[in-house]
Amino acid sequence: MMWFNILLSIVALGFALWMAYRVFTLRNEITVGCQYINGYRIFILFCLCLSVLTFFLGFEDIWDVIRSISITLMVGLFLCNREGAGENGFVYNLQLIPYEEISRYDYQRTSKNVELYVVYRQKSADHTEEGEILLKFKLADEQNIHNLLETKIPKKHKRIKKLTK
Repeated sequence: MMWFNILLSIVALGFALWMAYRVFTLRNEITVGCQYINGYRIFILFCLCLSVLTFFLGFEDIWDVIRSISITLMVGLFLCNREGAGENGFVYNLQLIPYEEISRYDYQRTSKNVELYVVYRQKSADHTEEGEILLKFKLADEQNIHNLLETKIPKKHKRIKKLTK
């Protein structure tokens, strides 16, 4: 069991360092942030609470403590992940999608927010495929998003069938 704790601690600390780097570098890219509370974030918050709960359980050795701290740090940093739009592109799921990679976009206003549908090109080693994201912004940010889209990618607005959520 000790080797499992050591391995899990090293993996969790590695992911935590990578996420910390991505979260803090991409945070500066966001000028208009997305809505944050959804079922996914509530689930991650629940996982963070369970991870913190392990501190109140009995520890057998120091690796139990290190494992609990590293997993709590990793889940907490993932909860710090933010999404939104900025001067260089869209930040989504710990990655920056530059405006140059966007092939088309569409938006619609709902009763609670502005939903922005974006289709972008993902380049891999041997081919290019399209990815799609859905970003939800507050109604108060609608004009800021519209201005940003018109200045950065004005000719790529096309009607898109509603994407899978």
